[in-house]
Amino acid sequence: MKGLINKIKQVHKSNLHNEKLKYEVPLQKLFTQKQINFILKGAKKAIWTNKDIARGISLRYKNNTYECLRNRGFPLPATRTLQSWTSKIDLKPGILFPVINLLKQEFEFAEELKRQCVISFDEVSIDSGVEYDPKVDIIYGPKTNMNVTFVRGLFDKFKQPIAYDFDDKFTAQKFYEIIEVLEKAGLHVRASVNDMGGKNVGLWNQART
Repeated sequence: MKGLINKIKQVHKSNLHNEKLKYEVPLQKLFTQKQINFILKGAKKAIWTNKDIARGISLRYKNNTYECLRNRGFPLPATRTLQSWTSKIDLKPGILFPVINLLKQEFEFAEELKRQCVISFDEVSIDSGVEYDPKVDIIYGPKTNMNVTFVRGLFDKFKQPIAYDFDDKFTAQKFYEIIEVLEKAGLHVRASVNDMGGKNVGLWNQART
């Protein structure tokens, strides 16, 4: 009986070893042994090796961290693939729904604190020239002003433009529409920020009526 028990223990130990190798060998192409221990064993602390530190410094101060990760073997799309995809995004004036969709994916599993945000908007002066957009076959201009709306993290450091328009009066209806779109994307608007320009004061008078 004792011999049988030892045999069972050996088989179990062998199975555990094979199971570990099944995950560890592929990970060795991307990570150091210390990093693998964090992933597979749930380690909380580590005495990092010189190799680990060197890799960390390389990523921390690389101008193009994305390409650095790709060169190390991370399965990421090529930069040209990303550029080709983003060139197809429709960024015509109004709410930037492709950007909203990206925000929805970004915060899909984010904790509630990170979802809290603020809307900020302002009008900026622009060159009153004429520009042609061949992608949508539209001529823009001459315009003198552009209204830009941003969403910013209240407790998290992010800032993203989500809407813009030319020579446009920013109405309360558009303001509420932006809030509704952000809420559907999983963000929670807690405040708005703007200067006290005449158009902005008019907006708040609208909102109060």
